Amino acid sequence: MSERRAWVVVGQSRSAQRLPAPVQSELEEEIRAFLRDFAKRHPRCGWRRGLDALCDAGWPVNHKKVQRL
Repeated sequence: MSERRAWVVVGQSRSAQRLPAPVQSELEEEIRAFLRDFAKRHPRCGWRRGLDALCDAGWPVNHKKVQRL
């Protein structure tokens, strides 16, 4: 059986098994923890208010990174 056919049978894409998972930096992990805590305290707020809270707390973040995380 070919590799391509095997991945079709399993139901996964071929690229999912070839690329290693991206390594998260410590800064991203801390930002993610901050956003999770913020979301627990303010469940109705979205990522934009989370970005504002991060900026107010002095984190060096970009809006695209916060939306991705």
